[in-house]
Amino acid sequence: MCTAILPTTSILLSASLALAGSGVAHSPDLAKPLGEVPFTLHQNAVILEAKINGRDPIRLLLDTGWGPLALVSTAVERLGLEHKGSSGELPRVEVKSLAIGGAVKRPAAFEVFPAEELAPLIGPHDGVLSTAFFKDLVLQIDYPAGVVRFYASSPIPKGEPSEPGARATVPMVFSPRAGGLPFTDAVVLDGKPVRALFDTGGSGGFMAMKQLVDRAKLEPLPDTGGPKTAVGMLSNGQATQQVVQFARVGRIALGSFVVESPRVMIAPSQLEGGDWGHDLNIGYGFMRNTS
Repeated sequence: MCTAILPTTSILLSASLALAGSGVAHSPDLAKPLGEVPFTLHQNAVILEAKINGRDPIRLLLDTGWGPLALVSTAVERLGLEHKGSSGELPRVEVKSLAIGGAVKRPAAFEVFPAEELAPLIGPHDGVLSTAFFKDLVLQIDYPAGVVRFYASSPIPKGEPSEPGARATVPMVFSPRAGGLPFTDAVVLDGKPVRALFDTGGSGGFMAMKQLVDRAKLEPLPDTGGPKTAVGMLSNGQATQQVVQFARVGRIALGSFVVESPRVMIAPSQLEGGDWGHDLNIGYGFMRNTS
């Protein structure tokens, strides 16, 4: 069964427990991570260093809510990569390998975005490390240690932890409209189950999608006249920014982790993913606070 595990010291997403992945090199020692690399933060987002073709360093934003790998045009030019056709409306490049520590994908294909379009999302970095890289691996984000680890199978021991409430394990589901993105039906909002997306590319704690706003009759909080909150997002394949409103709910529970009276962002109408069938995005704001 596919699982998402939230220990008290880390976030671990297991998109697949298969020992053989699609083009990803695996270590024979399953107890050790294939790759363990430090990360920095940009606007609350995890930034990792990777290598192209075993030599060229790039810095990528880790995003579990993004499907294809992505590079910005300035990085493609710097690396001397040639376009190999297009993916929809976007140019595409292929490389012999993409490595994060000892976790290697061979070959790897990237969509290419104009640098100015992704800048609101990733800042001055080179692109996005998405589920296309780790969908057949176990991804662990260890916030206290400041490292990301990739495993061929789960490093979490079977059975209950010795300390009650130290870990919550929830089943993951996948939407045919959203590829390998990690959803779960195990989140409870105000006593009712909702489908949520683990979105490490979302800097807020929670974002309510339109169907949840309508069903739960969420009302925007009054404007206090203070600073506005804007989010970077994809809309019709274009990166943009938009000011968001907030609503408040009574309680959000994910296993033993409970947040009382949280504010939730109301998803902008132009945000991509509105047709994926889920209710809630769970972003960095929650993940960092529970680690």
